[in-house]
Amino acid sequence: MNTNMLRLSDNLVRLRHEKGVTQEEVADFIGVTKASVSKWEKGQSLPDILLLPQLAAYFDVTLDDLMGYSPWLSVEQIRKIYVDLSADFAALPFEEVYGKCQMLVKKYYSCYPFLLQMGLLCFNHYMLAKPERQTDILKDIEALCSRIEQNSREPGLCNEALIVKMMIWLILGRYADAVDTLKPMINRYNLYSEAQRLLIQAYYMKGDVHQAELSTQVAMYSHLLDLAANGTTFLAFYMDDLEKGTEIIRRTNTVISEFDLKTLNLNSVLQFDYQCIIFYCAHQKLPEAMALVEAFVSGSLTIANKGAFLHGDDFFNHLEEWFEEFDLGTNPPRDTKFVQDSALQALENPALSPLFELKEFKRQKERLERKKG
Repeated sequence: MNTNMLRLSDNLVRLRHEKGVTQEEVADFIGVTKASVSKWEKGQSLPDILLLPQLAAYFDVTLDDLMGYSPWLSVEQIRKIYVDLSADFAALPFEEVYGKCQMLVKKYYSCYPFLLQMGLLCFNHYMLAKPERQTDILKDIEALCSRIEQNSREPGLCNEALIVKMMIWLILGRYADAVDTLKPMINRYNLYSEAQRLLIQAYYMKGDVHQAELSTQVAMYSHLLDLAANGTTFLAFYMDDLEKGTEIIRRTNTVISEFDLKTLNLNSVLQFDYQCIIFYCAHQKLPEAMALVEAFVSGSLTIANKGAFLHGDDFFNHLEEWFEEFDLGTNPPRDTKFVQDSALQALENPALSPLFELKEFKRQKERLERKKG
């Protein structure tokens, strides 16, 4: 561990003052010179490793307290580190920031909530690495997820780590392994949803109406986001079927509109809109495609200007309580600059080539480019 990450020198000064002793008294007890203690306190040198237990015993603290090291981070600390590193990924070379992440992972290797967030952070940005590095990075993240699964005692954390690992397996082409792992977890009787409904009823029947309403809102909101994501996937299956694809778009947009998902979770809507753009381009429906390109660019600029913070609305008026329980709170998983750069890159997808020469399409790209500049 890098010694500049520890606070031994500051702690020695603080502990000595709290105990009311001089450097000479510390030196006599440990069996070194007063000059040695002075150098330790100034950070000019470090005690021999064999002296650390004796120092800790003298001040009646643990070795971790003496060194200023904590293997566990608070939720607030995790959020701050994530947000800072997310901004770094948007502004600095990938390998430089990835090195910071690896250093922090080693320092807090037993803080499993932090390991999960570092895995998610790197997974959300691994595509910024050089192509020849991306597989190794994904395998590093996979190893983190496996460590969480094997050592954490929190089922929810283990499940989240498993999902990230399954996404990595799909990218790495381990499709059969993913099927074998996930299939036993999907009960055809949907017992999870049934348990969720029973929990809501139990809250209500014991008189905890607020918790019953919160749990209901969380369930509805989660299923709505699942529907938008599944609509995106379903449409991808029918790219060659104009009639079926159009019906998928109609039905998904009906739900998006009725529940105002564009306001609630703009990012999920933009992902669906983008898949619709590709679908319309494949069928040469350029006016429909261009209308969504404008919406996609406007939405991306909204996120770039305001961020994609999680929030509820007048209907889902208790969701903030749920969001605050997340390790990242209401913070977005990616920096706004990264989102903007990704949107610009998305418009360069060859699948959108029927639009490339249209003046309106070029104007929409310029809107993103001006913001970037």
